[in-house]
Amino acid sequence: MSKRKAIPVSAERARALLDYDPETGVLRWKDLRGGHYKGAIAGGVKRNECGSYITIKIDQQRYYAHRIIWLLMTGAYPAVVIDHRDGCGTNNAWRNLREATHAENVMNARRHGGKPTGVFFEKRRGKFLARLGKRHLGYFATQDAARQAYDSAARARFGEFVRT
Repeated sequence: MSKRKAIPVSAERARALLDYDPETGVLRWKDLRGGHYKGAIAGGVKRNECGSYITIKIDQQRYYAHRIIWLLMTGAYPAVVIDHRDGCGTNNAWRNLREATHAENVMNARRHGGKPTGVFFEKRRGKFLARLGKRHLGYFATQDAARQAYDSAARARFGEFVRT
């Protein structure tokens, strides 16, 4: 049995169902719907491999709230992905959302662990290697020097999307 591809909700349909507060980033139902009362907050938090995001169900189809918000505010779905400037997937305030490529979105992801991104220690050379993707930036005597080289190259390539 083949799976049918869902038809995306239209901007008109989304506007008929939801109110959005750009300052707080909260979506609210306009009318009684599925047990939710007028003015009730729409959606719930869903955790996935990228973090936590708010999802909302419209016409039996689940959507990320930030994509619906982009649709409400611009009238069109985002071309690729929506990046949360502060790295918090549940902060859907309009000033926190921006269109991004997948690579830009990855550069703005929150980092976990103590090691700097793009810096590797090579035992054979006894030095730190800085690398941005497949591009080698050089070998450095200290981890801090390698991190600075990586940060500089990342800022030059990805601009405001880099989280250092």
